[in-house]
Amino acid sequence: MMKTFRLSLFIILLLLLLISGLAAGKAGLAAEPAWYEHSSLKVTIETETKLYEWEYENPDEFEYEEGHTIWRGDQAKQSFEHLLTIIDLTKPVISDHTAEKLSSKYEQIERITVTRIDSDNCIQTWFWNKGEGTEEALS
Repeated sequence: MMKTFRLSLFIILLLLLLISGLAAGKAGLAAEPAWYEHSSLKVTIETETKLYEWEYENPDEFEYEEGHTIWRGDQAKQSFEHLLTIIDLTKPVISDHTAEKLSSKYEQIERITVTRIDSDNCIQTWFWNKGEGTEEALS
């Protein structure tokens, strides 16, 4: 009987551990949505001298514009993915710190705009304007 009790207790603990692990995994997914699951995502960085624009259309269309030059395909995708290592879409704002990080590559940033359309066609837009500090995301 003691052996059966230990086995039952072990199985219950194992199931609880598995369930809590699955719940934690789902919470992680909800907190950090994959940007590629959205219908579209557009990032614009305006500097004093140039306009940079990244566009993603689900499932696999990427475009990157720098001034009058346009890249598509893998080169645009790589540039886009690198940009999104700096801009955190799980945050409700584009922070001054994020703009500062971006300014090491894109000098004299005046404005940053991020617009995404999710799979339910809901639009979310973030703005950052030089001199205004961090702004809340608009939904």
